[in-house]
Amino acid sequence: MSSSVGPRPSILDLDPVPRCDHEQEENPWKVRDIFGILRAMSSSPVYAKHSDFVQREVAGECILVPIRRNLAKANSIYVLNETGAVFWNSIDGIRSTQSIEQEIGDIYDVAVEQLHRDFETLLADLRMIGAIQEVPTHDGSAT
Repeated sequence: MSSSVGPRPSILDLDPVPRCDHEQEENPWKVRDIFGILRAMSSSPVYAKHSDFVQREVAGECILVPIRRNLAKANSIYVLNETGAVFWNSIDGIRSTQSIEQEIGDIYDVAVEQLHRDFETLLADLRMIGAIQEVPTHDGSAT
C-alpha cells in the first residue's frame, strides 16, 4: 500500500516564504544592528588594573602607589578624588567601560555627558601612568 504524500516541509528550507517585509531582502538572515546597539557594545573597552599598582586608603583618600617600577616612577603616588576612587574600584577586567558608566550613573545624580567626560579623562590618565591595561575581548566580553 503506497501513499502519495508530498515532501514534508523543512525548517531548513533554503527558499523560505517571506512573511515580513524585511524577509524579502536578498539575505533575510543577516544580523541587524538595530539602533547601533551591537556597535556600541563591541566598541566599549574592558580594562584591568595593572599589577604594578596598589591602592591604599590614607586619611580617607584613595592613593595609587606604583610598585616594581624604575626609581623615577616609584617616587610618584597618585591621589584620586571621590569620583575617581569609585571608578577605580569598579575597574575589574570583566565589565566594559560602558557598563561601569551606566552602573555609576544609576547610583549618582550626575548628567550622563559629565559622567562620560570624567570617566574618559580618568581612563586616559590611568593609561598614561600605566595603572590600567585593556583586556582583549571577544563578542563584547572579557576573556
